[in-house]
Amino acid sequence: MFLLLSALLSPLMAQDAAAPTTATGAALVVRTVDADIAENLSDTFSGGKLPDLGAGACYVLTLGSDGKLAITTENAASGFMQMRAKPAMLAEIFADKIEETRQQMGMFAGMAAGQLGATPQELTALVDDVFAFPKQVEALNIDVTGSPTSSLDGKVDVLPAADGWFGKFIGELQANKAGAPAVADPDAMFQLAVNMDHAALLKAVRPFLGFAVGAAASDKESKLKYGAMMQSMVALFDGTVAMAMTGDKGQKLLCGLQDGPALATLIGSADFKAWRQASAEANPMADVEFKDAAVTHREIACNKQITEVSMPSGQDNKTTQFTAVAGSFLLGAGSESDTKSLIDAILDQKVARAALPGNALLTVSAKVAEMVRTLSNGMADGEDAPAKLDVAMHKQGTALNFTFKVGM
Repeated sequence: MFLLLSALLSPLMAQDAAAPTTATGAALVVRTVDADIAENLSDTFSGGKLPDLGAGACYVLTLGSDGKLAITTENAASGFMQMRAKPAMLAEIFADKIEETRQQMGMFAGMAAGQLGATPQELTALVDDVFAFPKQVEALNIDVTGSPTSSLDGKVDVLPAADGWFGKFIGELQANKAGAPAVADPDAMFQLAVNMDHAALLKAVRPFLGFAVGAAASDKESKLKYGAMMQSMVALFDGTVAMAMTGDKGQKLLCGLQDGPALATLIGSADFKAWRQASAEANPMADVEFKDAAVTHREIACNKQITEVSMPSGQDNKTTQFTAVAGSFLLGAGSESDTKSLIDAILDQKVARAALPGNALLTVSAKVAEMVRTLSNGMADGEDAPAKLDVAMHKQGTALNFTFKVGM
């Protein structure tokens, strides 16, 4: 399962051209000092008993193109774990298992299509594309140092296959010269910043616009109408985002816009309101109430949405969201006071915009254990979750690079 997930989730990873590759003929090489990782891999691939590990040595697990796992040791430092994989070769080795899983997901997609506002054919095609993705990746490299009892530092690199659509997409990725807006909050349990060029953002989300339409599209005519509306809406964003969420479920969101007045007109249109209402009514798990112009501050009208979701425990989880367009930003907040403060910052031109550290395209910082406790309404203690996770995504040449730090 570890290998299948690594292959299928490889779009979230990336490679540095100078990084080591797998051994000749090997689909996967893992070097680790951690016996649990080595044992899990050995059990998965019937590798047999682990050899004794001498001082200063690490396990070396090599999966050949025949699907057989060889386990040796070597006197070379590997940090905590080092993985070198060839996703396309892994996909060939596990073709039967992957096909079985693909068919199962295809069946689920057919049943879920209606609720997602897509046809079974569209959703099945998306599933097929996901399972075909490993062919778009030439190599996947992961390096992790540190200790799982204290902190881990790592990087994940992916080198795309030559002439594939994924490689072309990475080649076109670039940072937005305007820089990402800032809504940093020292008390935030989750912070996100995105600084991508508008054209790259539009290409990234275009395949999913049909799903954004959702179950509001009850017929072909409404699907076409709402689909065109979504495409027009996405084209108005500039590719930059900043979000902060606090432990009391407070939230602040800023999305940069290319044309603020045009978006204000669109979300005030009858078609948008009809789609919004139909989407809400199609979700049997939530009760949603909308109030347009619920708050007006400095001549900026703010819409309010209250959502109540029934939890398995019988508890009701209620959230409030205010949204508005001010200047060149779409803003969102969980309270009236935060909404007004964002409007003030925008109109007074106090929203700082800057390149992300290291010219990153995306950064995420999360207090994971706190998020588990908060989002579960205290039903989970988060004891086994990391205290902190920081992730950054960069483009390096023709590839992507993710760096991460996990604090326990």
